[in-house]
Amino acid sequence: MSQESDMIAVYRNARANLWPVRKVVPVPVKVESPVCREPSPPRRIIDHATQPLNSISRIKHVVAKHYGIEPFDLVSVRRKQPIAFRRQVAMYLAKTMTSQMMTIIGRHFGGRDHTTVIYAVRKVASMIASDPALAAEVEALRREIVGEPVAPLDG
Repeated sequence: MSQESDMIAVYRNARANLWPVRKVVPVPVKVESPVCREPSPPRRIIDHATQPLNSISRIKHVVAKHYGIEPFDLVSVRRKQPIAFRRQVAMYLAKTMTSQMMTIIGRHFGGRDHTTVIYAVRKVASMIASDPALAAEVEALRREIVGEPVAPLDG
């Protein structure tokens, strides 16, 4: 019996160590007065008009504005054809206008893989080669991103 009661005690100790009971323990909190704290840095407000002309953020903003969608749609997980195509155009412009790696571009567009960026760049490039209207539209987007005057598109 003694051996059995010892085994039960060992089991209970092991069980107690595996599933500890949470105890609320008061923790002293160091409170600093506002006078002693360093001032927090000012919040960064993104002004797309003053960003570097070839930044991915500016490209996303200009493409979204041009197509009449929210910039969030370009980074969302939505895969509907109109949104996906506009995202691919933005990825194409990001690749051709910046020196960023495809993994970085993919991260800017909702954490997408670099192979998605490769597919988008190749697809838009082949569509531009076969569709002059799309080529003119992408060129107008490129000029708008760089800040050159853009002639109105016919259509």
